[in-house]
Amino acid sequence: MTTEKLLIGYYRLSMEDDSSEKDSNSITNQRMLVKDFIQRDQELLEMQFRELYDDGYSGATLNRPGMQELLSLVRQERVGCIVVKDFSRFSRDYIELGTYLEQIFPFMGIRFISISDRYDSRDYNGRTLGLDSQFKGLLADFYVKDQSVKVKTALDIKRGQGKYCCGSAPFGYQRNPANKSELLIVEEEAEVIRRVFDLTNQRYSKLEICQLFNEEGVPTPLQFMSKRQKVDKRKAASKNLQWTGDMVRKIINDKNYIGCMVYGKTKIPDPGSDREVPIPKSQWKIMENHHEPIVSREVFEKAQSLQIRHSSKSKFDQAATLLGGYIKCANCGRNLTGSKKLHGHVLYSCAYSKGKEDTGCFAGKADSKILEILVLNEIKAHLKQVISQE
Repeated sequence: MTTEKLLIGYYRLSMEDDSSEKDSNSITNQRMLVKDFIQRDQELLEMQFRELYDDGYSGATLNRPGMQELLSLVRQERVGCIVVKDFSRFSRDYIELGTYLEQIFPFMGIRFISISDRYDSRDYNGRTLGLDSQFKGLLADFYVKDQSVKVKTALDIKRGQGKYCCGSAPFGYQRNPANKSELLIVEEEAEVIRRVFDLTNQRYSKLEICQLFNEEGVPTPLQFMSKRQKVDKRKAASKNLQWTGDMVRKIINDKNYIGCMVYGKTKIPDPGSDREVPIPKSQWKIMENHHEPIVSREVFEKAQSLQIRHSSKSKFDQAATLLGGYIKCANCGRNLTGSKKLHGHVLYSCAYSKGKEDTGCFAGKADSKILEILVLNEIKAHLKQVISQE
């Protein structure tokens, strides 16, 4: 391995850059600017030059292919100098940028040059960044967070107008080539979806549906979509893939197939970050009659009602009780667990709340006999109302 230190020219362009600045920020223009700067510095000209870039990646995170390769070279102590167009090309995270410029690069003996910011770390040897450089870094950090909020707001407006902007189209649909905000049915895939609902309503279990599809060689959703989109990586990943119960469950529970657009399943707690957290199903946003349905609402609801309920037994409750699997904690949504039968009674509680404080979960004991009476009264009241209407 050569001991000669590398001179790295790093370039980055992403969708977050203003359209008015995209020409000046293009990879080509960044390369020209960096090469022109190197030509005027004899010390840099004598170094072995290498270029790395990321096209279409946000500056809010360092998790980019080109940047990861650059940092790998840094860890191998093979980098002598890094040249960028401006600070934001390297990172828009103010704290992260400061850590590299003031701690990591000086410790590794790496010279860092930001051309547009007129910054050369050699001029700051032993001193912290100048106020102007710190301010520019802070502005870049604010910029990416502001852009994150703006993008989210723009997407919410589009969804409110009925435009589909929830990423790739779900299995069974494709985006209309003439209007990307509309969904069109892919008939070959829709036939498989209709068959899943039909078999479910004939009381086939998920396992039986999977066995039937695997025996017949029916392609999985990923195999269908890989074939349609002609994506090599996804096609390779879908080889030898078989139907699983989870695939069937997702189809049966997906409201897209009755014409609803479902969104807001996750959120980004910190603007500018790439970390997403799930949102409870009860808080998902649903737009009815958004696109052409593949199955009717009646077929969908029947399939929902026929799904096998899973009644988890506690170590005490060996026999499934009448309401087992139906009683859930109103806070966390988990099934309540039953105690050992005592004089014909089972006491239900939320296992998640045991030994914990302030979980918001049901911490009491619900008597099975009282619950059965309450449920029976509700059924009687419902029947009485239906009969009176008829």
